[in-house]
Amino acid sequence: VEEIVWTCGGPAQAPFPASGVALSCAGKTMAECGGGGPAHGVMNKVEVRSGLQIAYEDHWFGEPWLTPEPVVMIHGNAESSKAWNRWVPHLAGQYRVIRPDMPGFGASPEPQGYGWTVGELAADIGNFLNALGIEKCHLIGAKYGGSACMKFATQQPRRLPQAGRS
Repeated sequence: VEEIVWTCGGPAQAPFPASGVALSCAGKTMAECGGGGPAHGVMNKVEVRSGLQIAYEDHWFGEPWLTPEPVVMIHGNAESSKAWNRWVPHLAGQYRVIRPDMPGFGASPEPQGYGWTVGELAADIGNFLNALGIEKCHLIGAKYGGSACMKFATQQPRRLPQAGRS
């Protein structure tokens, strides 16, 4: 069993039982710690363009002096960032795992007049990355989110480390 340690200070949530990863805070168990940090599902919000806020979770369980490559995980229709919960303990020790709630889902408000087209979602993935200052990332999408990711990859391949390589 791998152990992941971070600094925290808020309400505790259950660790990921099926992952084989034990989560702890500075050597304490979740119950002893009291929670907080990225493993506890703290939602951040960022305005990606006028009238559009996106809520997201940002996880990094690695050494604090390292700068990890970001992995952005885009959920499908009628889901939220929670769809990726079980992946976080497997990836966040090596990558910065960012899981947005797409517009109108999870903790992201539904913007007035939003069309939810593949092109609009792809553009807002780019706007989201811009708002977070992310130039390049590994991009993972599921279901309709996967379609938006493919559209994004065709429009902005320079932002994906492996796009266009054979």
